[in-house]
Amino acid sequence: MSKVKYYILTLVIGILLGIGGCLLVQKRTAKPPIEPTAQLDSLNHVIDSLRDSLENFQADVDTVYITKWKIKHDYEEKADNILNQSADADWQYYINFLRARFPSDSTAVEAN
Repeated sequence: MSKVKYYILTLVIGILLGIGGCLLVQKRTAKPPIEPTAQLDSLNHVIDSLRDSLENFQADVDTVYITKWKIKHDYEEKADNILNQSADADWQYYINFLRARFPSDSTAVEAN
């Protein structure tokens, strides 16, 4: 029976020494706490830079939207003018185009 008590006492002492050693090692390797104000300041700086980037991006999106709207408006206006003009206006446009493209003294085309 005395041997059993000896083994139990040795086991308890070993467990206590193991726990004490773990606590001692953990205390030596513990990192100092980070100051929350420094961390908050850095996070606020990141948030501000992201907010500025978002505002710049929104301005670019607005510019693209306005440009797209102007192009669409100009296209629809020109398309309406072309579709609604008379055949005489078409004929006059092509005559003027050909005269500007192929200038000559005569308006007749010679046959070969």
